[in-house]
Amino acid sequence: MTDNPVSKEMAKVLRELKVYRKGVGFYALRHTLQTIGKKTRDKDAVQAIMGRAENSNDMSAVYTQERVEDERLRAVTDFVRAWLFPEKNGTL
Repeated sequence: MTDNPVSKEMAKVLRELKVYRKGVGFYALRHTLQTIGKKTRDKDAVQAIMGRAENSNDMSAVYTQERVEDERLRAVTDFVRAWLFPEKNGTL
């Protein structure tokens, strides 16, 4: 297993908030973002948010992600947010 400072910090924050559960951390957050985000059918925007190219050896994939417009990124994050926090009585 490799050292992952981001995962460690996430676990620390979750423990401080008293919501830590084994197996529910940074990886689960990323997995959920990708799983729900892909329902927007904007693979490039989801991959850009995830911070990775589909194939790191494919420079065209890297260049494509550099050009993902803010509106597309926002559409994915808004979709995931609406899934996570569904409207209740007409308000978020």
